[in-house]
Amino acid sequence: MTHALEAFRKVFRQLLTLALLATAGGAGATSTDGYHTIQVVPVSVLSGSFATSLFIHNSNASPVNVNVTYYPGTNYDPLLVTAPSPVACGIKVIAAGRVAQFANLTALCPGALSGFGWIWAEEVTANSIGPHRPFNIFTRIDNIAGTAGFEAEAYPPHTFTGTSYVWITGLRRLAGGGGVAPKQTNCFTAALNEATTIQMTALDGSTGAVIAGPLNVAPRQMFRFLDVFSVLGDLTGGADVSNAVLRVSTAANGAAAFPGSIVFCTVQNNTTLDADFRIAKASPVFDNHVQRLQGQIVDEAGIPFALGNYPNERNRHVVYFKHPD
Repeated sequence: MTHALEAFRKVFRQLLTLALLATAGGAGATSTDGYHTIQVVPVSVLSGSFATSLFIHNSNASPVNVNVTYYPGTNYDPLLVTAPSPVACGIKVIAAGRVAQFANLTALCPGALSGFGWIWAEEVTANSIGPHRPFNIFTRIDNIAGTAGFEAEAYPPHTFTGTSYVWITGLRRLAGGGGVAPKQTNCFTAALNEATTIQMTALDGSTGAVIAGPLNVAPRQMFRFLDVFSVLGDLTGGADVSNAVLRVSTAANGAAAFPGSIVFCTVQNNTTLDADFRIAKASPVFDNHVQRLQGQIVDEAGIPFALGNYPNERNRHVVYFKHPD
């Protein structure tokens, strides 16, 4: 009996270590794990400069019903304290094995006005016992001429996990002349599902020195910061910037200790009206499933793990279960 129990413990420990290895790298900014039952599109736009086309793919053998909600954003205004109202876009039925294409934001969401915002899309096909049917969303954001643009994939909501800081690197500004900057950085922030106060600071990537900010942003809104260095309070005197880092922290506002937030920037070329897209990366990530520690073989007191002497000593095994979408 003793030998059988010790053998079981050894096998269990091996399986637990393998599970930790398998989950240690389970999340990323862009991942091949792209089909989920909830998807967040960080930005969708319809304006005089850019327009978004959207593609929803159902890889299942049965149709999937996707309920879509659009949350409009606005340019930053320190006096604006009321978030624009969300727009219910209705349920989109995606045929089995097909891709539904929506030419622009209003085709997806007829009640949406021109502008920009983020999208929450949730599968509502399944009943309380399933089975659920994950889906994927891809978007293309082109200039009005259709000659240039960028792509922005959808992300599962756990991508925007609460954390002390998120970071965006490689930001720049090319001042130029004539009053129009050839290149400028525009940044966007939004609270996910919790009241959030967001603080933004721009740093020099080479020296770590503050070059703009910080700036506090009101909770529960999506704001766009055109030429983010100027909005934050440029400390460079309008000089060119080639290696800036945006550091963003979130604070609770009567909700969770570290609310989730959507943060991203685009570096826009004002000559050709093309742009790139980069979503903020969290560090550290407050999620045990994505910690970089590969395995932990210690007991509750932090002492290296050892099998106890049966029957007077016992070992406690902890297994983490990650909630689905």
